[in-house]
Amino acid sequence: MNRDRITTHQIALLATGDEISHGDILNTNSQEIASRLFSQGMQVGMHIVTSDSISEIERAITFLLASHEALIMTGGLGPTSDDLTRYALAKAVNDAPLIFHDDVWNEIVARLKRFGYDTPPLSNRQQALFPQDSTIIPNPNGTAAGCMIEFNHKLIFMLPGPPTECLPMFEQVVMPTLQKAHFSQVEYHKKWLLFGVSEGEIAEKLDALCKPFACTTGYRLFYPYIEFKIHAHDKQNFEKLITQIEAV
Repeated sequence: MNRDRITTHQIALLATGDEISHGDILNTNSQEIASRLFSQGMQVGMHIVTSDSISEIERAITFLLASHEALIMTGGLGPTSDDLTRYALAKAVNDAPLIFHDDVWNEIVARLKRFGYDTPPLSNRQQALFPQDSTIIPNPNGTAAGCMIEFNHKLIFMLPGPPTECLPMFEQVVMPTLQKAHFSQVEYHKKWLLFGVSEGEIAEKLDALCKPFACTTGYRLFYPYIEFKIHAHDKQNFEKLITQIEAV
């Protein structure tokens, strides 16, 4: 039941944007991505939100990479002056030069022409810039392609902010890449909804019961219920523990 256990292959999440840091919108991307990662047995670490500031984003990238094996970034890949994530990422990976990708630009031009822009705005050209040695992640639903880059043996993914663009790219490219890189572990989960007991009362009993087992417990109060959950890697001990919990 040690919550300070050392885990490998932890994945950090970084969401950028004044609209999130100022509270205008909710950071739903990180919530959804974390849920999907956890459901596949991947270890999700820290979540950070930054404003649209190159120095702030760069500091967050450096901080997260110091203690995580992968980083998924969302937001800040549009064509406007506040879309600065690509510039921050380039600085964070040893001031890598930003390379203009003609194939990405051609896709942007073709997409904008389909929407009636015969002369695409020049501001969109920044959406074809990516740090040197990046692998492009195509965006079938918008002009903001993403990218993947390996830096100091860490995987970094850069995705756009709109969920209708970000989440399909995550499913099509990011998740399979992480699975191929062995970020998934077999993990067993179970949850119970409890009613008519106090959080402190039930935690005292269940934590004592779970202590001898290599598992992690968690509690969540949402009136009038308490959610109790456990997850573990050893199936035999997990099943034995479930029997004892349900007896309580």
